[in-house]
Amino acid sequence: MGLIATRCCGNTAVGFCVTINFMQFKMKAIFLDIDGVLQPIGQQDRFQHMNEIRSLCEQLNSKLNNGIDYVRLFDSNGSAKYDIAAVYYDWDAHSVELIKRLLDEEQAVIVFSTSWRENGFDILKELFSIHGLDKYVYGETDTIALFNYRKNFTSEPEEERGREYWRERKLLRDSAFEELKTELLDSGKFPNINYLDSRSIEILEYLDRHSEITQYVAIDDLNLAGLDGHLVETRAMFSDDNFEPAKHILSLDGGSYHLPENINVPSLMEYRQKYLTPEVFLPNNGYSCDLEKQKALENTKP
Repeated sequence: MGLIATRCCGNTAVGFCVTINFMQFKMKAIFLDIDGVLQPIGQQDRFQHMNEIRSLCEQLNSKLNNGIDYVRLFDSNGSAKYDIAAVYYDWDAHSVELIKRLLDEEQAVIVFSTSWRENGFDILKELFSIHGLDKYVYGETDTIALFNYRKNFTSEPEEERGREYWRERKLLRDSAFEELKTELLDSGKFPNINYLDSRSIEILEYLDRHSEITQYVAIDDLNLAGLDGHLVETRAMFSDDNFEPAKHILSLDGGSYHLPENINVPSLMEYRQKYLTPEVFLPNNGYSCDLEKQKALENTKP
């Protein structure tokens, strides 16, 4: 694995090119969905165990002893127990082991592309830790949080600040990504495609900002157009039949994956400069009791 001393954060026509003062490795990345990949379609065993989840969280605290307080996660809001139960009771054990094997054999990292990331990057990492997958997590494609997952631990002023933050961010993001979609379809890069799924656009935008990723595969139950042979589409869950195709795709070194040079998206430039410089993984209310994350957030303000 080679070393890169600086990083150009994407096509300068749509983003920005800066020198970052740290060393980076060339990486293999798995853009990972959950529903239809780890969570089998139609699997709902969790509803048979809903009265056991707080006790399960106490057991996880004792058994895993990984620094994560699952009881506190359970107490975060009224819906947390359903996510914890889904991860523990519904995720397919063989699919989880296959993903771990793929990550280990290819020395790859996980980038969340699943809709579950709307719960917050920190929350999803904690959920992944139940199966020991958190150590592979590298990042997530850009998203907008739908609600405050840690509602029960957030003051009203904090929550209002968080809502305002995400409202403002969403307005600019919607414009930027819609403009990027139009530019991509008009660029000539996809001559046989007349539609791009939002998830494909999010993956392409992420790759443009992350030159260190030189090999990647998207594992998803959606037929994501525009990924140029880098998709493994699952049926119900990630299976043995999907493993070798995913491994093969990760063996293909395509270099960095920047957006086409003829693309010009001023709104995306503005969005990146305002919200993605530097890249900070925020809790989904935009604020956190974690002082380091709070400090990182403050440093992004003009």
